[in-house]
Amino acid sequence: MFCVNCGTEGMLFESLCATCYSRRGNLAKIVPSISITLCTRCNSFLEKKRWDHYNDLDELIESRLMSVLEVDSNLTIGNIELSHRINDEHNRDMNIQLSGCVGDESVEVNLPFRVHLKRGVCEKCSRIAGKYYESILQVRGEGFPLDKSTLETVIRMVEGEIDRTSKKDRGSFISDEIEIHSGLDFYLGRIADGRNIAKTLSMRFGSRITESSSLIGRKEGKDVYRVTYLVRIPRYRAGNFVIYGEKACRVERVNTKKVVLLNLIDAKKMSVDRRDLKGIEILGNEEIIEKAVVTSQVSGLREIMLLHPRTFRSLEIIVPDSLEVPQTGTEVDVIVRDEDVYFV
Repeated sequence: MFCVNCGTEGMLFESLCATCYSRRGNLAKIVPSISITLCTRCNSFLEKKRWDHYNDLDELIESRLMSVLEVDSNLTIGNIELSHRINDEHNRDMNIQLSGCVGDESVEVNLPFRVHLKRGVCEKCSRIAGKYYESILQVRGEGFPLDKSTLETVIRMVEGEIDRTSKKDRGSFISDEIEIHSGLDFYLGRIADGRNIAKTLSMRFGSRITESSSLIGRKEGKDVYRVTYLVRIPRYRAGNFVIYGEKACRVERVNTKKVVLLNLIDAKKMSVDRRDLKGIEILGNEEIIEKAVVTSQVSGLREIMLLHPRTFRSLEIIVPDSLEVPQTGTEVDVIVRDEDVYFV
């Protein structure tokens, strides 16, 4: 078959050879300009009346350009290069260079256009600026002010959870965060966030949760409420060494009603009602663990002698049945309370 334009024989594209078809132009086209509306406060842009997150502005622009680029079906693209010149904070003059081929004919197409960047404020940032919230998460100590370490842990947990959920739901945010009376108040964009984070803190610390709500109005014929979740963190938590009824124990588990303690004398566990632990003496966490040297043992028995790690006085200890009897000369983990030493 022959090209209707030049008479060349070979593969034709709409009755034209590759050379004539390429010279015809219109192998690719793009609109003269596009506009992108960006939030001035966060990395989000407006797309079909909806705000979405973006990570990199150049990648966003490239993606938008590719969505409006039209390429002839007979053009096989081998490479795309994008260049731009920033005129000001609102305008960029750009160029797309397409390299490819039509049949065996090499082709290069240049498409100039302009990108106009508009500025606005997304609904999420507008709500945050206006201190909008649907729930309050209050975190307090159970009869005591929260220490700095616990406050920092709670903040990391709350902010981490909001960072995770906000990637899926733009209504998830913290509009305010206040430290008050050695506790914390978080003002949250969704009721679901207050509820879910309260449950997460309860699982982590064995906290009790109190929920209350207040009617703030009506929307689309339905009552609208704000909900407050009060989380009270107990003084003790898993891993603490405590004195309960003159018994040295380690806290194994904590839930909203019960605490499981491990008696360090006989290595037996007991479940205790939280109401019975008021005024419990807390010795500390793993930072109070010390090393003691075993000086002798009686063959066939569970009695050993070790040195007090502070006074170096020789003490006789009975090893619980659940623990292996250590060899003479080895070091063992212990905690110390006055003159008493306990295996841990």
